[in-house]
Amino acid sequence: MKLFRKPEVLILKEDHLAKDYLDNLEELVKKAPEPLQMKIKKEIELVRAGIIGENKILFELKNCGMDMVVLHDISISDGQEMAQIDFYVITPKINFMIECKNLYGDIVVNHKGEFIRKYELFGKKYREGFYSPVTQNQRHLQILKNIKLQNQSIATRFIVERSFDDFHKSLIVLANPQTIIHDKYAKKEIKEQIIRADQLGQTIKRINKESKELKSNLNEMVKKGQRILELDQNNDFYKRKYQQFLKEIETYQIDVCPRCGHKLIYRKGRYGAFLGCSQYPLCKFTKNL
Repeated sequence: MKLFRKPEVLILKEDHLAKDYLDNLEELVKKAPEPLQMKIKKEIELVRAGIIGENKILFELKNCGMDMVVLHDISISDGQEMAQIDFYVITPKINFMIECKNLYGDIVVNHKGEFIRKYELFGKKYREGFYSPVTQNQRHLQILKNIKLQNQSIATRFIVERSFDDFHKSLIVLANPQTIIHDKYAKKEIKEQIIRADQLGQTIKRINKESKELKSNLNEMVKKGQRILELDQNNDFYKRKYQQFLKEIETYQIDVCPRCGHKLIYRKGRYGAFLGCSQYPLCKFTKNL
């Protein structure tokens, strides 16, 4: 009698750095000058929404019902550009680059491949374009391909150039179940990449079934995942973003009045924000921002 083992989903890297980054931002916003608070709050909401969306995708992957190796939230660089990858998923035949979008409202993809989000907030309707996640994922794949081509012989480079697209696929996964996609006029190759979170397992299985490539066993898949993990620079990614906020705050730091030696404080006037002496009206020194 043939025995069947249960499919295994191995998480080689599960994100925690985004949560740490979120915690740091929530502390930072309390200390930030007023002009920067809104910018940091917006970043907090984006990071929080991203974490919620990625947790939904991770749940779908863990319950996919097939062997796979998952790397969550990794950052790689080819020396020129950096790619922040939500999920890199290795399956028996195909490796998937997954970009998660946890958006609310309607998403329109037009015939040019442009992405437009329509939503309503506080009774007001908004329509805004945003950077194509399809283009973003293709750029991530190109960076990975560039890394694989580095320091290789002519023969190996030839093999990578010919086979890379056969083994790598891009998926844009919309994590919000209420998001409506309008892609009637989008090109076929773009439509095929955009799916909902609850379609993820089914899509991965279908693409594997349709592929004519040879299967890798679980041990081979783990080795592939470990090679990708060695490229991860994610600590630097969140550190750089946080440091950027710190630098911006430094430009708004309270200064010392050159006239009287007391502190300068942030003020708002008829013509915008400025720094004024805390001893006003005894000292009327001001400094434009």
